[in-house]
Amino acid sequence: MPDFSVSGSERVEAYWGSFGERSGRVEGAFLKTANSGIFIGFDEESELGAFSSRVDWNSEGDFVFGGLAKFKGSDFLVPTAGVGRALTQGTDVILESGFVDSDLRFESFVRTSAQLERYKLEGEIDGELYLVLGDNDLSYALFIDHSGSILGGTLQYDEISGLLSFRSQKGDRFEFQTSSLSPRYVLADGRRGGLLEVANENQVDLDTSSIYLSKAWNSYVKSSQSPQDGLHFIIEGEGSMPVEILAELSIDIRSVFDWETLNSISIELYQLDENDEWRMLFPSLPLIRSKNPDEPEFSLSLSGRLDATLPSGTYLANLSNIFSLSAEIATQAHFAHSNDIFVVNGSTFYQRDPQNLDHHFGFDLAGEGVIQALVRSVGPGLAYFDVSECTENPNLSVYQHGLKSWKNDDWAIAENFEKSSVMGDRLGAFPLSENSKDSALSLSLGPGSYSVESCRGTDDGGFEIIELYLQTE
Repeated sequence: MPDFSVSGSERVEAYWGSFGERSGRVEGAFLKTANSGIFIGFDEESELGAFSSRVDWNSEGDFVFGGLAKFKGSDFLVPTAGVGRALTQGTDVILESGFVDSDLRFESFVRTSAQLERYKLEGEIDGELYLVLGDNDLSYALFIDHSGSILGGTLQYDEISGLLSFRSQKGDRFEFQTSSLSPRYVLADGRRGGLLEVANENQVDLDTSSIYLSKAWNSYVKSSQSPQDGLHFIIEGEGSMPVEILAELSIDIRSVFDWETLNSISIELYQLDENDEWRMLFPSLPLIRSKNPDEPEFSLSLSGRLDATLPSGTYLANLSNIFSLSAEIATQAHFAHSNDIFVVNGSTFYQRDPQNLDHHFGFDLAGEGVIQALVRSVGPGLAYFDVSECTENPNLSVYQHGLKSWKNDDWAIAENFEKSSVMGDRLGAFPLSENSKDSALSLSLGPGSYSVESCRGTDDGGFEIIELYLQTE
């Protein structure tokens, strides 16, 4: 294979393999890029093509993917969600389908470095072409017609003419000269044009103006006489933002000794004032009984809502009069979209003990594009605020659409330590010491629903915070 590289191309780690069986077998490659990854796949016999631009790898080799396409009109369904693991030893990548009833999996037969090139079609068609140029004649092409078709195959090189080409069975032809001649395409239906090289997306500043935090939430199980989990968020920018806060409780009525107190539970909204003290702004109306036909015998369900229009500031959503209750609690904060004011942080702060181990945090990103995010689970680092009795060794698991995507334990020894440290400084996160056992992940996230957990044994108790920081500028 000749030296074929252009300005803006990217050197990637490539896992070559296939999944499916017999007539539906798809050959392809998972590509580990600087920030995330892509997958291209094809069946040359049926000219089926598959593509995903959402392959997110964590520092330990696990990855999650979604958004795979298929050839228009094909009956073969490629899984649209899945998880996998790139083993640190050997060359295997195992990709399991995200569907319970499917046994599809991707198996890699070799791992190499590769050159990833991307071209936009000019002329009579709206589309793009991906080239993956590997070693030992491992080179693939994938053509995406934005009108609805997608096909792929192997690249061919003619040593005499110096022509690198990809041709489909029906006569589509894409040609590249290793000389100064411009790449071109000619489709079987007569449409033709040039191929314009696209700069490496990982080297371009990401436009985050259209992606935003639309929801932050926590859920937990609380025992009687234990503190509740606080849901915090920070707003920055000009003007004000409509915010809707929702709360749901499932209460064990055997822990209720004062029914008047039960009838006075409400959502309370606090703001951090200039003296770093929490000042209550206003409460909601008392929560009301909500019907749940599936609730257990001794359970009572309550729900409520609080609407507010908030300027820049740091806020806390709590529930009143629940200290003596045993309950399952879920709180959500929904944020409107604005080009002038943004939610830049969401978090949940809680106390972990053998009777209260179930603590969850999550968030939704809406819009289009990619946003830089820092997710942390902090216990020892809370000493920065003179908080005593903190957890000793929090870990971190981040799920996207219910699939485990990233994890970290001990942020200072992770591969993305330097990136997390730099991003924390840039986004105003309180500092963590390099020898702490706190956990952190620096991520590039697209739209979707995410949940975060910090789970481990019952012996690690104390105060802890799970938090999200977003780069909105």
